[in-house]
Amino acid sequence: NRIAHRYSASAARKDSQPSRAATLRTLYDIDERDRMSDRFAADREYWAERNTTLAGSSLAEASGPAQTESRLESTLMSDRSCALLYESENHAAPVIAALALYLARMTAKETVQIHVPMSGRATAVLRDSGGMMVNVTPLLIRVAAVDTVGELFAQVQHELMGALRHQRCSLDDIRRDAGVTSGLEG
Repeated sequence: NRIAHRYSASAARKDSQPSRAATLRTLYDIDERDRMSDRFAADREYWAERNTTLAGSSLAEASGPAQTESRLESTLMSDRSCALLYESENHAAPVIAALALYLARMTAKETVQIHVPMSGRATAVLRDSGGMMVNVTPLLIRVAAVDTVGELFAQVQHELMGALRHQRCSLDDIRRDAGVTSGLEG
């Protein structure tokens, strides 16, 4: 947005407004304050209560070496499906619900976990600033606990809302608190 604003101002031969972005030092200080807050403690407690395995769900039976080429499969959605997706209050919920249902059916698991990226920008200052704030949150979706697609959407929406409220607690923090290591340490 800042680049577009500066470009538009330059093209119109006007002065651009000063940046509202915080300095990296300010972002660091905000993060440090957040980590010492009661809110952060509540976020950590929320994730501890989620009782997640932190492994995510996968169609792979075992991990393997990275592939050098990608495989892309595609199909067209029906006009009705597209309309329903656009009518949804949260466009991500139906997609996540469909993925959860697919993973549950393909893996024969009643509960699946999907790691979803979150912006990590809970305030206007953070939204107006650059920096590494994106986080990944684990959504635990109990597909067997629902009888209808609507109930599955509602469950995914509920999980997403909880994750959004507690998105400042990083996946690394959640793993560390659960005593899980990534296995990448030397």
